Amino acid sequence: SIHSASARLRGLETMSGPPLLHRGFSHQDNVAIEGKLPYSTFRKKLCACQLEDMEKPEHKEMVNLLTSKFKENWDRGLGSESFVEDTFMRTQLRNCIFVGHVNTDLDSIAGAICAAELFKGVPARAEENFNGEIECALKYVGLEAPPTFSSLPGGAKPDGAGKLWNVCLVDHNEVDQMAQALKEDEKRMKRIVGLIDHHAVAPSFYTAAPLFMDVRPWGSMCSIIFHNFLRNRVPIRKEIARLLLCAILSDTLNLRSGTTTPADRFSVALLASFGEVEDVDELAMQLFTAKTDWIVGLGAYEMVRGDQKNFAVGSVNLSIAVLEVTTVEPVLAAAEDLLTQIRVFKYEKGDYWDDETGDKCHDVAKETHCALLFIVNTVAQCSVLLIAGSRELLCAKRAFPEATWRAASPGVRSPSENMTAEETLCDVGGLMSRKLDFMPRCTEAL
Repeated sequence: SIHSASARLRGLETMSGPPLLHRGFSHQDNVAIEGKLPYSTFRKKLCACQLEDMEKPEHKEMVNLLTSKFKENWDRGLGSESFVEDTFMRTQLRNCIFVGHVNTDLDSIAGAICAAELFKGVPARAEENFNGEIECALKYVGLEAPPTFSSLPGGAKPDGAGKLWNVCLVDHNEVDQMAQALKEDEKRMKRIVGLIDHHAVAPSFYTAAPLFMDVRPWGSMCSIIFHNFLRNRVPIRKEIARLLLCAILSDTLNLRSGTTTPADRFSVALLASFGEVEDVDELAMQLFTAKTDWIVGLGAYEMVRGDQKNFAVGSVNLSIAVLEVTTVEPVLAAAEDLLTQIRVFKYEKGDYWDDETGDKCHDVAKETHCALLFIVNTVAQCSVLLIAGSRELLCAKRAFPEATWRAASPGVRSPSENMTAEETLCDVGGLMSRKLDFMPRCTEAL
């Protein structure tokens, strides 16, 4: 019953002992009770934990107690709070297609798979190709990549009953980042009934009716998914726990990115326990190495267009691409080709096909005005920026006044008569996050 379930939830109990916590309804310390840790004290200790702290005996014990308690709750079924969540929240996204963004990353693919498992929907990926890190993670956990959005019945085309399915976006909300078929659907906003994300909501994202939204300032969207598993009391399979763990490690650069929050660290500690992962650092390095090997093998054309996102900053069309690698030297060896491809990319963004004539046309207003390619060293925890023209040079000097400058590679030629070869690479130091570091600084500079 709800009453008995509520009684069981008073305090975080160990498997065979007194409650570990004493928590007042005000979330403040109450009068000390022997054998119980005041809630606010526990919360402060938990939020201050770093991943290395989890190897300490007292923290390992805490994680093991929490893991055991969650598993015990799964066996008991719905509690009072999870009953409300399941009845009024989780059902809103049932039977949706969960799809991430183009230029797919691991957080996007894992988010679609794991959200579909949680909400009983169908996972999809935005495009056919995906990077080596995703391939490595899926092989590690033993799961297949979800089908593409365009190939799913009810995705780009009606299903057998003549219906298009509702959609929940994961890890994005910019129209430009949506799956191509969804982006081209003029009625897409009527189909989008949910959004689970950790990015700022774009001005272009609006709906005529209310929708399910879970947008939090956390380092990984998969941390949000994991939290929803816990509060809905939905058991987490080992494969799902491992996939969520891989995605969080990827998006937070093994919890070293400036976007990392206590919620992400907590999620990694618990997921490593649920997924029976002994060495989190080794897993992170396997993922980063797989991504580096894949990136280096792409060639300049794909490197420029891989993890690339477009933004409108006033009247300026801004593009920020990021390459996350374990070493920058193999990428910089192709610096001159990369600089050329950045300039080609800027022009090609103005190309489009005329719907009436079918002819290829070009609109100068749609061209990218400023295209930046950051190369992030996930091991050394630093980044460099390739400068392909005078606009990029002006933006970088304003956005990163403390940066140092040098030639991107020995003998590299300047891509513009308005700059020198010694200005083709901007070393921005320990800045590593597009969302936290690159985008805000560039926006302010522009």
